[in-house]
Amino acid sequence: MRLTVPVAKVYENFLLTKSNDVWAYYEVPAVSITNQNREKQEKHKEVMSQFLQGLRRYRDIDMSLQPITLDIDGRVKELSGDFANEYKELAENITERTVQILDRELGFITSERWIIGVKLSEVFASETLKGKMGEMADQFVSRTLSVAGYEMMIDETFFERYGSLEEMLFQRFGAVQGHRLSEQELMHHVHYPFARGLESALSNMSQSFTGSYSLTDSIIDTYDDQGLIELSAPEGKSYVAILPIFKFAKNLRFNHVVDRVQELPFPVEFAFKGRFESLKGTNGLQGKSNRANKRLKNFAIESLKTGDSETKNGKLNRYILLDLDEKIEERVPVIKWQGAFVVFGKTAKECRKRKNEVIDRCESLRVEVVSGIADQAKLFHYFLAGQKSDLIKSWAHYTTAEGISELMLGTSNRIGDNVGFAIGRVSELSNVSGLKPDAIARACRKVVLLNPNLANQSDVAGKASSSPHIAITGPTGGGKSFLAKLIFFYCSLLNGRGLYIDPKSEYKEWLLKVANNPYYQENYPLFVDYIRSFNFVTLDANNPENHGVLDPFNYLEGVSLQDTVETIFEQIYDFSEREDAQTDMIKGIKHVRSLKGEGQCVGILTIVDYMLDSNNEETKKTGRALFERIEGSILELAFSRGEIKGLDVTSKVTILEVAGLDVPKSTESIRNYTSSQKKSVALMMCLGRFCEQFGLKDRNETTYVLFDEAWLFSSSDGGRKIIKAMRRVGRTYSNTLVLITQSIKDTQTDDDSGNFGRIFAFDNPDEREEILRHLGLEVNEKNLEFLEKMPQYHCVYLDIYGRWNRMLVYCPFEEVTESLRTVARNKSASAEESYRAA
Repeated sequence: MRLTVPVAKVYENFLLTKSNDVWAYYEVPAVSITNQNREKQEKHKEVMSQFLQGLRRYRDIDMSLQPITLDIDGRVKELSGDFANEYKELAENITERTVQILDRELGFITSERWIIGVKLSEVFASETLKGKMGEMADQFVSRTLSVAGYEMMIDETFFERYGSLEEMLFQRFGAVQGHRLSEQELMHHVHYPFARGLESALSNMSQSFTGSYSLTDSIIDTYDDQGLIELSAPEGKSYVAILPIFKFAKNLRFNHVVDRVQELPFPVEFAFKGRFESLKGTNGLQGKSNRANKRLKNFAIESLKTGDSETKNGKLNRYILLDLDEKIEERVPVIKWQGAFVVFGKTAKECRKRKNEVIDRCESLRVEVVSGIADQAKLFHYFLAGQKSDLIKSWAHYTTAEGISELMLGTSNRIGDNVGFAIGRVSELSNVSGLKPDAIARACRKVVLLNPNLANQSDVAGKASSSPHIAITGPTGGGKSFLAKLIFFYCSLLNGRGLYIDPKSEYKEWLLKVANNPYYQENYPLFVDYIRSFNFVTLDANNPENHGVLDPFNYLEGVSLQDTVETIFEQIYDFSEREDAQTDMIKGIKHVRSLKGEGQCVGILTIVDYMLDSNNEETKKTGRALFERIEGSILELAFSRGEIKGLDVTSKVTILEVAGLDVPKSTESIRNYTSSQKKSVALMMCLGRFCEQFGLKDRNETTYVLFDEAWLFSSSDGGRKIIKAMRRVGRTYSNTLVLITQSIKDTQTDDDSGNFGRIFAFDNPDEREEILRHLGLEVNEKNLEFLEKMPQYHCVYLDIYGRWNRMLVYCPFEEVTESLRTVARNKSASAEESYRAA
């Protein structure tokens, strides 16, 4: 058989073949769906099934899921315009190293492009008899010339005759948001098979194809490596293996093989070519079904005559034929199709390894794919754009459009932003036991990017949220702080000011350990200089200069001041049996507010003085109790008479910690809080209000605040008001709040202006059902198990596009990773790990 390239001419999104067939090509965007979202999967399959059925009149369809480069270099460096001048050199160093590391770990970093071609030349577009006669004449001439080996003379008017037909077809693609390929894109699609694995094939837009370009520039060789194709082009060599699908399980329900194969750590193409079969007539499916049914009946009769019973497969096949007959009677369209997975590699060894992994993955899904050792050249030509669907008789499948939709075509499990810093990888690995993050990362090819400034932009298509805020939830030790500090690091490289509230007083210690280490000073001087530029603020109640710096009277006014001071008093003293004292306390706040309005120097202690001067003995007694609790305690940081200037944070990056904070455990009941813990929580309220004002200071300046142990705000009504106020700063003031909290419940609010655009949820055994509901997933055994088996270093990420998936949190830079630690690794831990296998 003489194998030829079918393409004769490309015009806009039309392709004319040498047999004078006309095709139209479109690109359909992938829909992001995870394996756990069964409801969304079923909706996608329903849409896909209806869409494919709508193509019935066009007969032939050609679908291709192709890898294209993610252009990680451009995506990461796109942020350079927002790099802060202070850290520009460090930011450029980090982006350059990111690209180098990804290239070393993953090689080609790709996304997927789904292209669908539909043949137009067998359909009549005209509604009049005269028009149909003209179209029939065109088809007759076209086929006659094709049989004689001639090609039609083509000009623009030839394709214009297909304009109305293509317009109707294009409207059908609206169901899947498809758009027409440009002429350049279609040329790239035609060129792609001849350069698989080479840079030009994987690029978003290949080099400009002029008249000087020829597909014959690529040499296709199948002789040296049996079962592989060696492609030689001017730009290099690659090796390709085409693996046709041979057999499925009897029922395609929940097969999802195309989607699941995309989880492999290397690019895998899927090629599909199909034709809607004629249902009636001798050559139609009905005739074939009748003949097959007759053979099965005869075989069953012969078996009974010889005393044998009909085999299980025979019964099943007769049932399938019966089901087919019912579908024929109901005129359900049936498609005859062939599909194949395609892998490539830089070497024959790499290509064979990938081929075996695809075969193994398909086998685990009860799908049998074969190597097609003797048919690689024929398969190569069969799946070319515009090729006839009768070139290959083997590996044919007959299914309905519904059955094809079960393959889960046109889906993706990507999450994250299109441009940004790399914070991790999408991870679908089922077993990472004993693997460290770098080993896991090398097996996960989909990079998760984060652009902290993106959520504030209103003109980004497809966003599900416009909230810039980020929530990181999970129990202690799950990895929240590591991720939070990684995000803070990337935020600090951009324009704007940052504030990190560290109640645990640990971040400064780890940063300075790196800055003072000779190894990092020698090897990473830019990062050391970056740390030394920070404004480290440690508030210590033992230092009189710190007294009153967090007094709300220094930075709040109006209702916010009233509510905050009330909350602080109620946090440190039980007014439940002191109604008169509580009333006088509230009056005192209002009185002192009025004094402040008159320009007097006042603070929270002025309210205590007001209570001590009261004629009500209960109020006076409460005032003395309050004063005794405040004096000599950590509360002196927030209580003053206005004589101390408030905390003024103007530096690019400020790390604010409070010495001596006694933060209770999240599992501790509020009723069991010690006096020290109650005072610490009251001080956290002041810090919360201070963060709110930090974001409100300048509407035109980008700010970002990271607040650790934020779950404490949910322990009281006053705390919830404060956290809601911090959220409301949001977009209006270009402020991003990164909240680290124990519970997913802390991200839920009835106020749309206070939601979180991004949520990173680490597994919490006590909240698995709540996590699933928040992600919009069914609470079932499968999904609960998914969370239960969440490996170390992993979390679930809900991005601003409303997509979610499991991701590995990963930082490849040793100096940055060291600065993000929260627990020191001792010799005992190293010894334990070294003997793990024993």
